[in-house]
Amino acid sequence: IENYLTSNSIQSDYIQMLGPLANRLIFEKVIINDKETHSTEILPTENIKVTLIISCSGRIEYFRATLSIYKNGERLFTMQDLLTPQPIDVGRFKSEFLIPKNLLRTGQHFISAGGHDGNHLGMGTEWLYASDITSFTIAEEFGSANDFANEGLVNVPFNATRIQL
Repeated sequence: IENYLTSNSIQSDYIQMLGPLANRLIFEKVIINDKETHSTEILPTENIKVTLIISCSGRIEYFRATLSIYKNGERLFTMQDLLTPQPIDVGRFKSEFLIPKNLLRTGQHFISAGGHDGNHLGMGTEWLYASDITSFTIAEEFGSANDFANEGLVNVPFNATRIQL
């Protein structure tokens, strides 16, 4: 497996990707809330927009980009930029992912990214991936939508009731 992964990796000034598509897709940069910096600090009350700038050197029949968010080594969730894979022509494109405000708890979060030719029913065979390509921090700011006493990796919107019996 290690030989397969390293034979399908590309090392460059850009993000090092592993997988069969690494020789045709280059992830040039990751932009968080319109900033090209590492370790961006974000308020819990801000929406988070993650933009991947990708260039394609050869047409790909089916592809959709993937973004995963990790905290403390645990994957919180994975998102796709399309519901079903679509063709990509030679050139540059961007994929944008929107994470709703007040979803993530305070602390540092890491972004992993990639993509594949699979749809919602299966993974497909062509893929690429890179772990921990950048990070951002959710600031320690608490309020009714981000209650200090609520523990866990994500915030769940308040939806509880107390009824006197």
